[in-house]
Amino acid sequence: MRILIYTLARTGSTSLTYYIANSLNYTPIFEPYNIDPSHDKYPESLIWESDNVVVKVMDEQGGKHFLDFYKYFDKHIILTRENTKEQAQSLASAVSTKKWHSHYVYNPSKVDQNYCNQMVEKYTSTKAKLQELNGYQVTYEGIYLKGNQVKGLNEYLGITNPSLKDIDSKRKYRQGDANKILI
Repeated sequence: MRILIYTLARTGSTSLTYYIANSLNYTPIFEPYNIDPSHDKYPESLIWESDNVVVKVMDEQGGKHFLDFYKYFDKHIILTRENTKEQAQSLASAVSTKKWHSHYVYNPSKVDQNYCNQMVEKYTSTKAKLQELNGYQVTYEGIYLKGNQVKGLNEYLGITNPSLKDIDSKRKYRQGDANKILI
């Protein structure tokens, strides 16, 4: 089976990719069309033809859109985030620190708030478009915070031996807000 995760940045997609890959003993492929030269590169045959893969793709990354990928995969997961403000804050924090997969405390004084506001608008608009796509829809909140979408996802993918450590909310990158920490 070939599984596509189609998503936006800062939605827990890396952890979800690991969760599915580890639960099914599949090969994870992360953002194969990421233009960052330091990002892993994958052979086209692995992306488009190999069985037992989970491919995570960001919306329109590399100029490709969901419909470019859809017909090459057996299962399609659309991952969004309900709280686009926190999503944008997470992105702004990652951009400012250059740390994409590390724990952090969000500090609004250390990020560009104009950029953050622009990203809230972009994520809100793009999320609405993604929610119209034909695929199994899940959210960051439904997987990591509430946990109420995990069972349905497992059933959709046929996961019977879930690797729950990969989606444990204690492993979230955001560890709080600087303005909310009591001394």
